[in-house]
Amino acid sequence: MKFDYLIIFFYLLSLPLIAQSNVPYNSINCGAVNNGSNTNGTHLMSTTGESFSSNGPQSGVRLISGFLALKVSLAEAKITVSQTDTLNFDQVTLNTPSQKSFIINNTGEINLTVISIISSDTAFKVSPNSNFTVAPNSPQQINVTFTPRQEITYTANLVINHNGGGSAVTIPLKGYGTAVAQPVINLSTALLSFGAVKINNSNLQTFTVRNDGQAPLIVSSLTATSPGSFTLNPSTSFTLTTGQQKNIDVTFQPQTAVIFNDTIRLYHNAPGSPSIILMQGTGELPTITYPDTITVSKSITFPDVTSSASYRLVGLPGNNDLSISQFVGSGDAGKEWNAYLDNGANTNYFESYSAGSTKFNFKPGNGFWLLSKNGFNVSSRNVTSVPLATDNSYSITLNAGWNIISNPFDKAVLWSNIKAFNNLPANASIYSWAGSYPFPGATVMQPYEGYYYRNDAGAGAIIKIPFIPASGIAREQDNNTSFGEKHIRIELVRQGEILGTVAAAFAQSASLGMDDIDIIAPPGDFEVSGLRIINNSFPERSTQLFVEARNISEVNHEFAFTTRKMKNIEASLRFTRADEFQNEVYLYDTEMEMLYNVKEGADVAVPAYSTVRQYRLILGTSDFIQQKKSEITPLQTRLMQNFPNPFTRTTVLRYSIADEGRVTIKLFDILGREAGLLLDEYAKPGSYEIVFSGEKLAGGVYLCELVSGKTRSMIKATIIK
Repeated sequence: MKFDYLIIFFYLLSLPLIAQSNVPYNSINCGAVNNGSNTNGTHLMSTTGESFSSNGPQSGVRLISGFLALKVSLAEAKITVSQTDTLNFDQVTLNTPSQKSFIINNTGEINLTVISIISSDTAFKVSPNSNFTVAPNSPQQINVTFTPRQEITYTANLVINHNGGGSAVTIPLKGYGTAVAQPVINLSTALLSFGAVKINNSNLQTFTVRNDGQAPLIVSSLTATSPGSFTLNPSTSFTLTTGQQKNIDVTFQPQTAVIFNDTIRLYHNAPGSPSIILMQGTGELPTITYPDTITVSKSITFPDVTSSASYRLVGLPGNNDLSISQFVGSGDAGKEWNAYLDNGANTNYFESYSAGSTKFNFKPGNGFWLLSKNGFNVSSRNVTSVPLATDNSYSITLNAGWNIISNPFDKAVLWSNIKAFNNLPANASIYSWAGSYPFPGATVMQPYEGYYYRNDAGAGAIIKIPFIPASGIAREQDNNTSFGEKHIRIELVRQGEILGTVAAAFAQSASLGMDDIDIIAPPGDFEVSGLRIINNSFPERSTQLFVEARNISEVNHEFAFTTRKMKNIEASLRFTRADEFQNEVYLYDTEMEMLYNVKEGADVAVPAYSTVRQYRLILGTSDFIQQKKSEITPLQTRLMQNFPNPFTRTTVLRYSIADEGRVTIKLFDILGREAGLLLDEYAKPGSYEIVFSGEKLAGGVYLCELVSGKTRSMIKATIIK
């Protein structure tokens, strides 16, 4: 209730006011009113006059020095709305109405008139929207219908004009137009903070994924940037229907005494993929007990002493100064066994064992290449432990370039701990050897094994090996490192066995020269089968790489790489993740002068007769690929000289075709008599090869003739019996 005073001027002061009867207008009916006193009454107003009668408990009149002050009751309406923040429709399918409601209430004493409700965007319709009454304490529901016409974000204001107290009421509106119903991912948190956890201990936290959309949410993968320290459960794909949610457990088990600031990436089919959750935690060093002495005992056998792949990299834990010759049994070096060291030089880097040379003594942290018919045997020998520095580490002094190092402790140490302890770059790696190198490097430094490590800091630099024994029995882990923002993985495969792996990587931070994404491959002198990217612009002993990175902003690229395998072994090249690239991806066989569309997904056969073969991986726009095709398309149809020649059993015939059409290759003896039809097929322009067996033919000289259209090409081939 609101009160105001109506003041009326009188000429008479302190006189009784006598009610005037029969005065329809401009009359006041009341009792006597003295100056400064009050009386109650009812004030009635008309268009031409006023009347007042003394019958209202809350109204009143007061004569003040000739003025009549009337206390008048003025009742009002008061508006309240249930929606005070944005009315959000989220995602709505195009041309499909979606309705939400709110309530208007009147907390006043007289009727509230809603004059109009106006939306600033016609995509939002209101009902009712004008000239309706809301009685006191009688809520009125207002319906808002959102019908999007485009795939955009709609924002508007809803303005309610009324006759109640206060100004017009404004409610923000929001909605999204979508072509079809879509899922909406909702994560319970954007940050998981694990605090301080001792190495090899763990802390578990949980977050929730919920689908707030109108279509099924498919989470295709969950990945952590440091999978060795953060474990997700589940980590496989899952689907959530509308309103459904799923808990994800995250275990932090630090393996390194550093601060972790990592992320979880959730890839899904909702807008905004991938979604990211930050993770924070600190690894703390455990309390250790370090022995004064250790017992070393190890036996290694070599599978095939006739193969260079049977060499092994070896080391010996402890504070030793013992010749390698003590552990290989009887027999002369160079006959029964042999050992090499790598001095890190760019040329002549291998030094063969020399009797009496202390260079071939096992010392803390060093290692050798070894091959022995009698194996390598260390029988339970007590040796002094290497001395620890105040930071619980042992330092190995390095040559410039490549070094063979070993674990000075009798306990396995994780390479991730060593990298963090030395603040090494991301591409720093160690390489064990078991007939081939792990790609892109070993994850555990085991005792008794040697490891290749590249030192670019110059002679005299050190690498610290911290005494942080790995929990349990440490084993090599799959090193599924992602290189840069994108990469194509290339594998040399034989009957399911991976003989070698390289990766062509792309990153914003990649430079033209060597950088922290490039991974230099260790020496492959003992390798029988393998795969290397070649970049001859890099320094010596750095030209062969496991990973070469290019700047992702560049569009057109060529990577040269080489395969190596034994002769007469069938193998193939397998490509993965090429479909992540929008542009075209082709493989070019430089010997065959043939292009293969990598995105078609098929493996590319490496010829059985081939030992070392050169390839190029070409990525780029269709114009760039067409240019490369025009450069390598053969200009003439011809049959090239077979290899080998002469031959006893089989030989390879290579030929090129300039024009599409039928191609035949026939064999004739020296008298011109046909000895066999080697090929009869329809061919497109390109280079080809076939393997020809002469086992059923007599020895001698033969003529091989290729015919394609009007072109003939002939060579001589000799069979030796």
